[in-house]
Amino acid sequence: MLQKEITTIIDEQRAREIDLVYNSGLPCWEIIGCDSSKKCPAKEHPDLPCWEVAYELDDYRRFFNVCRDCIVHVLKTKGLAIPS
Repeated sequence: MLQKEITTIIDEQRAREIDLVYNSGLPCWEIIGCDSSKKCPAKEHPDLPCWEVAYELDDYRRFFNVCRDCIVHVLKTKGLAIPS
């Protein structure tokens, strides 16, 4: 019984976090919690989604599909991709 209650609480919290990312206007570096001292090309273009900035860079991010696997990209471009 207790384990089921704990699982329900965790699932509800996870759903709130996913909803926050999906519906927020927050930039990726705030959602992910990136180190503010590091230089980030996405921060230089806050009006564009980070994956568009990365695509334009034509560097390792594009070639290694870094964005494709990023939770921000997945949720903001494909909607709720994580099963409930």
